[in-house]
Amino acid sequence: MLGKSPMKIPTNRIASEQGLGEADLNNIEVIGDVPVVDDFKWPPNITGSLDRIPPSIARGLMKLFWSRPAIDKKVCTNCKTCVKSCPVDALIENTPIPEFEYGECINCLCCMEMCPEKAVYEEKSRLSRLISRFA
Repeated sequence: MLGKSPMKIPTNRIASEQGLGEADLNNIEVIGDVPVVDDFKWPPNITGSLDRIPPSIARGLMKLFWSRPAIDKKVCTNCKTCVKSCPVDALIENTPIPEFEYGECINCLCCMEMCPEKAVYEEKSRLSRLISRFA
């Protein structure tokens, strides 16, 4: 639909490698018309550029290039909507405001989408912020 091979999208490729779901478009039955989006703009492919770098070096670089959800303590009302919406239970709720267990977080940002107060935001590393300026 968006003009990119499904296997070029990291989440699809990794899921296929792990045997999750169906990756072969020939085996997927589509019912009805499939809309085609001609003007979709893909985000800059920072991680794809790392494919040409040895894996050990790429992993080190990725530790410097990250984004993750965070909670603005001044805005949060502790309604626990983020806690309830997290599919992997990566938020601790028995605190003045929920806290992330980043080791469990899958960066889906459901918490950010569901927060009625807009207290959850995307925190980025310095390198990520720097690269975003030029993207």
